[in-house]
Amino acid sequence: MGASWHFKILFIGALIFNYTCFYVFYVFYVFYVFLIYKKIKNH
Repeated sequence: MGASWHFKILFIGALIFNYTCFYVFYVFYVFYVFLIYKKIKNH
């Protein structure tokens, strides 16, 4: 029972970590595309 509980904590931690990494990457990607879009519009 103890090992199963520990595994669940690790699994949830990994999910949260992966989701956070994905979210940060997505925000940077959108920001990057927005900067390129502004550059193209200015020219």
